[in-house]
Amino acid sequence: MPHSLKSVLFKTRAPRVALLLADGYSTKDLNVILDLLIENGAKPVIVSSNFGMIKSEDGDLLRADRNMSLVRPRDFDAIFIPSGEGAATRLIQDSLVIDFIAHAFMHHRVIGASGAGARVVCESHIGRMPVFDDMHKHKTICSNGLVIAAKGTAIDIGMDFIYTIADRMQTYQAEYTA
Repeated sequence: MPHSLKSVLFKTRAPRVALLLADGYSTKDLNVILDLLIENGAKPVIVSSNFGMIKSEDGDLLRADRNMSLVRPRDFDAIFIPSGEGAATRLIQDSLVIDFIAHAFMHHRVIGASGAGARVVCESHIGRMPVFDDMHKHKTICSNGLVIAAKGTAIDIGMDFIYTIADRMQTYQAEYTA
């Protein structure tokens, strides 16, 4: 991604981005990525295996837009897993989530994760890729449709994630800072 990228405007259609959540997600990380997605014209969709409310690590409650059992990876252009230790542990234990991530990657969807959310991606079938060895050294991956910051937050990789979606769709106009 160019270092001076300020925003991305999607020209033909807004990408749909699945935000995978479980109890224990980071409200701060979720709010950062939601704001960035909306500001840049994407359509975020909260997806969870929970029926009813999802509780953040701070105790905030949120209702999912879609249930994990009713969505397919091809319904989305990208997925993002925000940080949150409790959420990561629950998502790793959910076979629907692990299969969803693996199928999304096979269908060339952009996959993003921050903090503990990176563990969820590592536990999916794509976690056996050599690129994950680099993540433990450098803490960040930004290649092959993956935008992951194991030791960072959505603030650290948010625009990289947006740019990677735009690059995959190849229908965008970028705005750069001077």
